[in-house]
Amino acid sequence: MKRGVFLFLIVCCIGILGFSITLTILQNGATLVEEKIALQKGENWIELVTQPEPPMIFTSPHIQAVIKDNKMAMLMTPSATLTRIVYTSRAFDWKMYYMVELTGSLKGSITLYSPLDIEANVVVGAGEFGSFTGAARNSGLKYAATEMGVQRVPPVHVETARFYELGRLHLKNGWNTIVLLESEVAWKKKALFAPDGDTRDENLVAVAYCEKAPLDLPGGIAYIFDNGKFAGFALISNMAKNQKIEIEYGKVYDLIGSRTTVEERYESKEYRVRTVSIEIRNLSSTPRLVEVLERLPWDWKMVKTEKEYTVVDARTIKYRFKIRGNGEVKFKYTIRYRR
Repeated sequence: MKRGVFLFLIVCCIGILGFSITLTILQNGATLVEEKIALQKGENWIELVTQPEPPMIFTSPHIQAVIKDNKMAMLMTPSATLTRIVYTSRAFDWKMYYMVELTGSLKGSITLYSPLDIEANVVVGAGEFGSFTGAARNSGLKYAATEMGVQRVPPVHVETARFYELGRLHLKNGWNTIVLLESEVAWKKKALFAPDGDTRDENLVAVAYCEKAPLDLPGGIAYIFDNGKFAGFALISNMAKNQKIEIEYGKVYDLIGSRTTVEERYESKEYRVRTVSIEIRNLSSTPRLVEVLERLPWDWKMVKTEKEYTVVDARTIKYRFKIRGNGEVKFKYTIRYRR
């Protein structure tokens, strides 16, 4: 078979079987659109899926490409080839929602916005993306590649990006809902007291938690129900499978906490001593599990405490205890720290 005829048959097969679109929709509002297109030798006019923002495209392998009239691109190739086109768009969006039933379930759904009817492989990306994040908020890309002769841009914030492949979807124009998770989850409840300094009669924070997340899931808005009654909502961060989940979703109005600095004095020119009193009151008849978080100065040492505690990190300790119905818990601790 002649080489020209062979290439023509390859291109025809690619045009029928190999054409594909992949949308990688990021949480910062940008979408990477990837199109695989079969091209003929010479000049090819291609209508892109959506308008590139900014108006530029990348090709692999590299060929000459020019944007015309927003969505039209002209590509020049010396031979028939399969080309991968990548560009950015701000036309797509996604949001994640959860329904938490504290009696034992978790449901997660993702909503995808598409400006048109399209069938595509869809990937959503969660987290911050270094210098690209700050650039995308300014409706443009900052290139950090030195080979392009552009000054390197230091990252604004770096986090390991997490990507979730949703597979091949048919998206309709508008918002599309895809259920990602329906699972039984053994939720537990506790109340958190984490004062920022001295305070009096402050309501504790309601926390729902489970020991293991059922799947890798992106962060989103969680609506919490307790035995069918709406209890609050919260923003939750990305979660990894088997990771402990904690959701703070409102105030516990029948649990009240107070923190008082009883004494603060110099022990020497180098060290100070601080004594703190904690009081938790339960105004309901139901026993509760309570956690108290205390932020401490650097280089601290516990001198005396009336309750057992655990060290969370270099500057945080945690007290954990149960409080009976209509009861109260009072305790003090004393630390020495470098001034």
